[in-house]
Amino acid sequence: MKPYVERQRKLASDYFASAAAKQQFQSAINKAYSSQFSTDELKQIVAFYKTSAGQKLMKQQAKIVNGVATEMLKSADKSLLPKMQAAAVEYGKSARK
Repeated sequence: MKPYVERQRKLASDYFASAAAKQQFQSAINKAYSSQFSTDELKQIVAFYKTSAGQKLMKQQAKIVNGVATEMLKSADKSLLPKMQAAAVEYGKSARK
């Protein structure tokens, strides 16, 4: 199984590192941002990211998002997981009928 997983990982890595995938990603990003922001707004966003606050945001953003996600998962573990487990048990009972 390990060689299969490694092969799949290599195929995915090679694909996403390809020039075609990078171009497709850039095109999708351009389309997504240009559909939500005007050219002037995009220039302002770029200008912000060149400031020290913008640079700090870029450096810290992943950490912030991960922290929020971790907190949300902790909350989900306490309230959502028991409900999902109960639903799975209920589904299992109904599937046996």
